[in-house]
Amino acid sequence: MFSLLSKNRKDDASKNKSDRTDRFEKQGDHWYFKTREGLDIGPFEDRNEAQYALLYFVERSEWPDAEQLKSFIEGCEYNSGTAAEIT
Repeated sequence: MFSLLSKNRKDDASKNKSDRTDRFEKQGDHWYFKTREGLDIGPFEDRNEAQYALLYFVERSEWPDAEQLKSFIEGCEYNSGTAAEIT
C-alpha cells in the first residue's frame, strides 16, 4: 500500500529512492515528514500516522484534518486486514 511513497514523479529529477525513504523524522516526541520542497509537515503521534497522512495527501491532493486521517487509517487497515507500516 505504501509503494506510492517510494515512486518517483515524472518530473522528479532525483532517481535516488533514499530521498523518499529518509523523509520521515522524529523530533522530540513527534514525527514529521519532509516534502520535496524541504517543508517539515507534522506533528504526528508516530511514524505510522505520518506515513498515512502523506499517503492521504498523495491520493487526494489535500491535507486531512484529524478526523479524516483517523477514518482513512481505519479504512486502509480494514482493507489490508492488518496495520501496515513502512520499514
